[in-house]
This record gives sequence, C-alpha cells and structure tokens, in this order.
Amino acid sequence: MVKVARVDRIRAIGRVVTVTALWLAACNSSSNGLGGGAGGTPETQGQGGSGGLAISSGGAVGAGAGGMILGMGGMMMDAGGTMMGNDGAGGASTGASCHALGTLQVTSSGASAYVIDGVSNPSLTLCRGSTYVFAVNAPGHPFYINTVQGTGTSNAYGSGVTGNGTTSGNVTFVVPSDAPDTLFYDCAIHAAMTGTIHIMD
Repeated sequence: MVKVARVDRIRAIGRVVTVTALWLAACNSSSNGLGGGAGGTPETQGQGGSGGLAISSGGAVGAGAGGMILGMGGMMMDAGGTMMGNDGAGGASTGASCHALGTLQVTSSGASAYVIDGVSNPSLTLCRGSTYVFAVNAPGHPFYINTVQGTGTSNAYGSGVTGNGTTSGNVTFVVPSDAPDTLFYDCAIHAAMTGTIHIMD
C-alpha cells in the first residue's frame, strides 16, 4: 500500500512538471506576450493562434483565432475587433444612437400624449450639430422644447429653436454644440403630454 501511494504521488508531481514546462514554452514563444497555439501572434487586438491564448503588449487578452477577446477595462470584442458589451453580450456598447435626421411627425392623442412618428411620448436622442424638424399637427396643444419638464412657457429653450409653441406647423431644432445633455418637449397646457430629449455628440 505504501509503494502504491508513493507511485501515485510521483505521477502527480510529474503532471505538475509537465504543465509547468508547457507554460514556460508558451511564454518563450513571443517577445510581446504569451503566444498561442501554432502560428500564434499576439497582436494588439489580442488575437492568439489556433486554440491558443495571447496577451498583447497593450494588455488585451485573446482566446485564439475566432474566439472572444477581452480588452483593457473588461471590454469584450469579437475576433474582428467589434466592440461588445462589458458583459460580453453581442452588439456595440455605445449606448443610444442619434435619431435619424429629417422630419418627425407630431400629433396628439387627446390630452394624454404627443404621438411622435407613431409612438406616444417617446424619449428622443438628438445629436449636437444636427437639424431636426418637428412637424406639429396638434391643435390646442402648443409644442415646446423646454429646459425643465412641465407646462407653461417660462422654461422654453431658445438656442437653435424656431417655432417653439406652435400647434400647427414646424418647430425646427438646430442642436447647438453647447446644448445641455437633457431637454424636454412639453405641451404648454397639458402635463401628460411630455417626453425627454437626450442630447449627445
């Protein structure tokens, strides 16, 4: 029994030595970082060889060609360099994108909501330097772009806005470079008719 135990212990030590040797060989396969499998080249995007691991000089970690790549700060990328969410979910992690340039159709649903391009009181994301036209057809509901959410006219935002307060016609918004990050659209009379305008670069 003692001899068997010693043999098992020697085998276990042998495995550790083998794994260590393989690890050192991988370390020596590249001057920039850990080389992957055959043909592994730890480029700046962290792409390793087939089935291998690569750590670039910039700190990006790859899981072999075609595998996931973990960039600095935990940002996930696919092998083509496309950014993914921090949780590895597919798609770009740039947040909301700007609304398409052009005209937004604005009507009303009674006194309960503005309907913009078919959606009731939607949140909008507009880009600085871009021009948007709100084509308003909402009799009895003056359409304002405001700095503070609510009824009335005292909080109207004037920079780059023409036609504020119209009930039938165009409100044109040329978003200035110094526009605040958050504005609102409101009916001057009915508090329920409102929505948030997010401003981004």
